[in-house]
Amino acid sequence: FGHFEATCDHRSLTHGGGKTAQRPLDLLRALLAHGPGPLPVATVMNWLWPEADAAAQRKAFDVALLRLRRLLADPRLLHLDGGQLSLDERWAWSDVGALHALMQRIGSAHGAPLAQLQRWGQQLLHLMRGPFLVGEDADWVQAARQRYRQRFVITVAQLAAHMEPLDPGASVRLYERALDIEPLAETLSRRLMHLHASRGDTAEALRAWRSCC
Repeated sequence: FGHFEATCDHRSLTHGGGKTAQRPLDLLRALLAHGPGPLPVATVMNWLWPEADAAAQRKAFDVALLRLRRLLADPRLLHLDGGQLSLDERWAWSDVGALHALMQRIGSAHGAPLAQLQRWGQQLLHLMRGPFLVGEDADWVQAARQRYRQRFVITVAQLAAHMEPLDPGASVRLYERALDIEPLAETLSRRLMHLHASRGDTAEALRAWRSCC
């Protein structure tokens, strides 16, 4: 999230590579855009080479994959099996993978103590530090950006709902910090206004309303 950065053994893969390295890195970006689970090769070929015919797409994909494997220099990281490409999360960490795992934990957080909920909130805000792949404008990137934005908003609302009976003030702070990241998330603004109103804090509810407007 934010600007794309990739490192391998403390070596930057995103700086100094020139245009030659961009297509292999586009494969890596596509894996992150797709999210958890294997990415169909047919899908990524249509994403990256939409104007080419099938034979040219496959050739371009094979070359880009070979270059990416060389760039990563670790055969454990990428798997191509049955027309599906995947990044092995046992050996590669990504903020996208960490976000998916955290969202799953928050989705089943019923009965979690307040301290745990607050830690999850801090992790969530740290991971979602900006829009997905800032500066990239391909259709598949924009679709992924919107999808991650929606999931972030839903997860914040879930987490705040778990926190509210335990500490309404903690829910308020979570909403406010999440709105710093996603200021156009009207759902979160509505929930924040409702929470202020339910606590009898009309002035703060109006302030949240004005910010939303």
